[in-house]
Amino acid sequence: MLIKSQQIKAGIKNHKVPTLDGNDVAVLAMQTKVNADSFTEPEDYLKQLKMLQRKLKTTRESSYQDGLQAGEKKGYKQGVAEIQKEIDRFASLTESIRSQQEELIESSEQFVLSFALQVVEKLIGSREFSTLKCDKDKLKQVVAESLKLFSNSTKYTLRVHRETGEVVEKYKTEILKQIKKPVEISIVEDPTLNMSDCLVESDYGVLDARIESQFQEIKSLFIQ
Repeated sequence: MLIKSQQIKAGIKNHKVPTLDGNDVAVLAMQTKVNADSFTEPEDYLKQLKMLQRKLKTTRESSYQDGLQAGEKKGYKQGVAEIQKEIDRFASLTESIRSQQEELIESSEQFVLSFALQVVEKLIGSREFSTLKCDKDKLKQVVAESLKLFSNSTKYTLRVHRETGEVVEKYKTEILKQIKKPVEISIVEDPTLNMSDCLVESDYGVLDARIESQFQEIKSLFIQ
């Protein structure tokens, strides 16, 4: 046994043994049980030592890969969480911009509508009829166009502002020329009407030719 022991020591001296730390020893101890009394030759011990070295290398590589995969999985989850956080933040920002855009569009529509109505109001001068004198040419045009709408009627009653009744009477001949047919026209002064307003009554109904009514009709079209 002394000779064998010396031979084993010589074999170990000539073989390069790797440095093992505590973890390596524990792994090897659990994976391989070595019975020194079973070795009869130094070569047997060296073979077993090389086998243990291979197992150690395999164990190290396996542990490294397991750790790498675990780290990649953890990193992937963290990356997905960060990306999702950015997606949620972007979605929230987009929704906020969309909401502000809708509010801006609605505000712009209200401004445009208000502006358009003011322009129409200025064009037809609805607010000025109660204070300004009658526009004779405009009044003649309003009366003539209103009479043309009742083309089948031959008898009309024109209701106008009391201060414009004489004007209508004076221009009745010219109005009749515009409608180009023989008709009978009666003029009734109505103090409830504004200057340049006109209500046309006939056998077929009543036509509201007041400028204010026209403005309200235009306004309702805008609002729709």
